[in-house]
Amino acid sequence: MESAITAPYEASSNLGEFVADGLIAYDFLKKMKGTNKKLINKYGKNIGSADGTDDYYHPMLQCYLSRISPESEVNGITLGYLKEFADYIRKIPFKKHNEIIKDSKKDLQNNSFGSSIGKIFRDIPCVELLDNQRTRNMKNENIY
Repeated sequence: MESAITAPYEASSNLGEFVADGLIAYDFLKKMKGTNKKLINKYGKNIGSADGTDDYYHPMLQCYLSRISPESEVNGITLGYLKEFADYIRKIPFKKHNEIIKDSKKDLQNNSFGSSIGKIFRDIPCVELLDNQRTRNMKNENIY
């Protein structure tokens, strides 16, 4: 039970962990965008060169966060929902509602999948657990 003395410490600690987890998520997003850019530059935009990279990076992030702490696992799932909400707002002028929802549902399922396998198979590195999620072109370029 929190006391009046420890409550501010707990709140600031939780906020600090949330911010740290957000920065980790941002690093994964940058890595995914870098991968997409590299693949598009090599293979072209219209042949699916970057399609599917989020099927690797979404669960990879969640796998990683699930191993930091229970709070980081929850933060990862929360950040995933916030990202999908932001994507919806950003994409609604350009895409059909059902397309956005379908993509968000897939991303959130990938998040849940990554979080689950990260917890269940703690002794196996996330890159090994999720190797089958890498696209053919990611494998061709030895991108993780």
